[in-house]
Amino acid sequence: MKQLEQLKQQNKILSKLSLACGIAPWITMWIPILNLLNVPLAIAAVVFGHIAKNKEEKNGMRLAGMILGYVSLGFTVIGLIFIAIFGALFFL
Repeated sequence: MKQLEQLKQQNKILSKLSLACGIAPWITMWIPILNLLNVPLAIAAVVFGHIAKNKEEKNGMRLAGMILGYVSLGFTVIGLIFIAIFGALFFL
């Protein structure tokens, strides 16, 4: 019984990590040097969310962290595409 409680506690920690890593890119994207951490934090949010998904039942923190991580990665990709397009136009 004690091992089951420890496993549930560990899964809650993964969900909390997923949510924290999902929120962090939204905070750091506005700070010039710290915005370099967006991609690693977003990837960590998605990875922790998927690990927690495999180990526990439904949890809102896990899902919110995964969604925030995926959306942050999406905005990063869109931003890089815009930079590539407008950067190429600038040098023409």
